[in-house]
Order: sequence, then structure tokens, then C-alpha cells
Amino acid sequence: MIGLVAMLLVIAAFSSARAEYKYVYKMRVLVEAKYGDGADEFGQKDWGAGPMGAICFDVDAAGNVYICDGPKGDVKVYDREGAYRRTVKALPWIVGGQMLADIGAGPTGAIYLAVEGGGGDDRTRLYSISPDGEQMMQLPFVLGSGMATKDGIQSFLGIVRLTADISGDVYLGYVYVADSWPGRSMRVVKSGKAVAVGDQLASLRPGWPSKWGLWVVDHGLRMRKPGPRGISVYGSDGRLKSRLTQLSGAISGTDSSGCVYERTAGPRGDSEWASWMNVISPRGVLDARIELPKILGCWYAVGKGKECLVGLDGSVYSLSEGDDRVRVYIWERSPAR
Repeated sequence: MIGLVAMLLVIAAFSSARAEYKYVYKMRVLVEAKYGDGADEFGQKDWGAGPMGAICFDVDAAGNVYICDGPKGDVKVYDREGAYRRTVKALPWIVGGQMLADIGAGPTGAIYLAVEGGGGDDRTRLYSISPDGEQMMQLPFVLGSGMATKDGIQSFLGIVRLTADISGDVYLGYVYVADSWPGRSMRVVKSGKAVAVGDQLASLRPGWPSKWGLWVVDHGLRMRKPGPRGISVYGSDGRLKSRLTQLSGAISGTDSSGCVYERTAGPRGDSEWASWMNVISPRGVLDARIELPKILGCWYAVGKGKECLVGLDGSVYSLSEGDDRVRVYIWERSPAR
């Protein structure tokens, strides 16, 4: 009974938002690109559900945006103002059955790709592309004892997630489709250099790293048993920075100050269904609530292309694709007045 009362008090605190939050957010279109044959235009392929061009993206510490163009097999790079800068040739979305699983952008402009095999090859491989786009190499890695293969992991694990943080470390994580959250992640690159296989396995731990050096462990949420739960946020030194309870939405990430971004949805009025992002401080205070309008997502998005990304300064990014063009939306943060 006491636990139920505590839960209701927390829910009431969140739902009866204060008159003023610490931050306010304003949405605008950051990147807008057409379909076509130009260097700054995306390929387009219709697989029956709609156009497929941009399938995944990431944002680096400087706010540059990296968008993977599936049909053309390259990565388009835009600066923090949304201006097109360059195209990096990478891997086509499908080459002999291979499929991109996720993309990561390192602090110096290096690009990392997790690619699932095809044609009877169930392994997932990791590639790195140099900042100038001139060199690509495959990185040796395994994921999980018992799942080790010569040069990859078995892709039937379920969800693959790639994170490149501001220190130059790269983490690859997974979660079993029929298992519980959190997934398990391990470091495959340290300060820009591939980590030995044995050290990779030694670094395997529950949870997801963020781009800003923080580590998030989601407690108590099973994929078939959604409901209130808690999360713990750890620093790069492994020390506990905060623990939040009675969360109900999906965790999109953290910013550099340790605020947690929780995406959730619920009814608004008699028939309308709304979604929003709660920005929760390490002390458990609701610092902001971001209204998320109905934006058409990517039909064939993969990895972080399906999610909202959190920038170093607390900005939030989302990848969208319509019949006419590709867009990246940004919700920019400023102090509440």
C-alpha cells in the first residue's frame, strides 16, 4: 500500500507540471534534403510501404549531423546549422543481402557502421571510415561468450545498438528480442583504436552508454511486461550519479549534465493521443516537457534512426522522411524566462 501511494505521488508530481520549467524547447527543421542524383540529394527506393532514402543518423559532439543514405550507400554530413558539407562513400544498405544495423559518429569525424550479414551469413560486422572518407577497415570483434565467431556476431540476437562517445570510444550493444531490458554493451574501440577481443569480452556489462560518457542501466522492464520501473545513471568512472524511479516511457538518452530524456505518450482530451519527452534532472525534478508532434518517420529506419537523439547541449534530434524529402528536426533548448 505504501509503495502504491509513493508511486501515485511521483506520477502526480510529473503530471501536475510546475508553472515554469527550467528549460523551454523550440522545434525547427535543421536539415532538409530532396531526392535525386545530386551529391546533396538522397536516393529513393519504394519497397511497398513508401520511399526509402535516409535510414539512420547520428550527431557528434559539435552538433554535426551524419545521415546514412541507404540506396546510394553513403553518409551525408551536415554542419550544426544544417548546411550540407560532404558525402562519405560507405556501404550500400544492401550488398549481397547485407543490411545496416546502426551508425556512429566519433568526435574527430570518424564514422562507424554495424552491418548485418546476408545470403546465409548471420554475422554482424563493424567497419570504421576515416574522417576524410578515404579509408575503410573492418574491425575485429565478438559479442558475448558463446556467440563468438571469427569476425562477427550472430545477428539473431535481436537489437544491435552502436554508440561512439566524445572520448573516442565505441560501444556495441545488444538485447535479445524475447529477453529483458537492459541489453548488454561492450567497448570495441578505445581512443580510436580497436580493442583486443579478450578485452572486449571483459568490458561487457549491462546497460547502454551515452555519447557523453554516462552509462544508463534500465531496471525491471521486461519487453512483455511494460510498466513503472527505475533506471540508474553511472559516470565514466563507474560511480553512481543518479537513480530515478517510477518511469514508464522509453529512455532516449542523457545530456552532458546527466539529465534523462524519457519519451512517453498518453491521452489528451477525449480522443487525441499525444507524445512528449520528459527531461528529468539527476535529482528527479522535471526540468522540461517537450511536445512531440506527429512527424512521419522513416519507413525503413534502423538503429538510432528510429529514435530521438540527445545532443551535448540538451537539444533533441529526430529523423523524418516523407514523399518529397528527408528532414532532421531539432528541438533547441534555452533557459526558461
